[in-house]
Parts: sequence; structure tokens; C-alpha cells
Amino acid sequence: MKALSDMSLYSVTTQKSDLNTAQEIPVKKFVFANMATVLLLAVGIALGADKNQSLEMRSLSADYAKCHDDICLKPGEQSYQNIPWRTSILQGMVDGQKSDKPIMILLMNGHPLGCT
Repeated sequence: MKALSDMSLYSVTTQKSDLNTAQEIPVKKFVFANMATVLLLAVGIALGADKNQSLEMRSLSADYAKCHDDICLKPGEQSYQNIPWRTSILQGMVDGQKSDKPIMILLMNGHPLGCT
């Protein structure tokens, strides 16, 4: 175990996997390298942005419109949202008995997306 006086607050210890020896990097060098990376990244993004080009909406093809209409639910297909679903079996049974209606119980074990 290292003595407290041996530990340096001004260095970061990293491991070299191929030599299995600890290498100390001065914190100033470590922080400077990270700040330089962020600065270069920010300058690159700023220079790469074209400020004169306006964003315009491209026209959609007829094929895209057909696919969009096929994927989106139509009003007749959304009727399941009008059913007063219950998340409690007991509450559903009580409501079914009060209104003299049958109940459907859907039970499952595990993750709803099948990710068990």
C-alpha cells in the first residue's frame, strides 16, 4: 500500500495493457489535451456550417406519400383507443359485473416486447 505522501495530486495514473506498468500523466497535460480536442472540434463545426444556405423543404415523391398513407392508422383502425381498458384485473371484474358485460383478461409474464 502506498503511503499518503507518495500519492501525487497533480498526476493521473493510467495502465498500459501491454507492459502492465502504471504510467503517470501530469494533469495539466491531460486537461490541455482534452481542451485542445474540444476547441478543434468546435472550430471544425463552425467552419463546416454554411450560413448562407437556407433550409428548404424538398417535395415528397408520390411513392413516399403512398407509403406514409399505408403506415399511418386510419380513423377506423383507432377504435381500440375508445375502449376503457383497465390495468387492474380486480377493477375490470368489478366494472364488468356492475355493467353486466363480459370481460377479457389478457395476462402475460415477462417484458411486453419479448425481451426477457
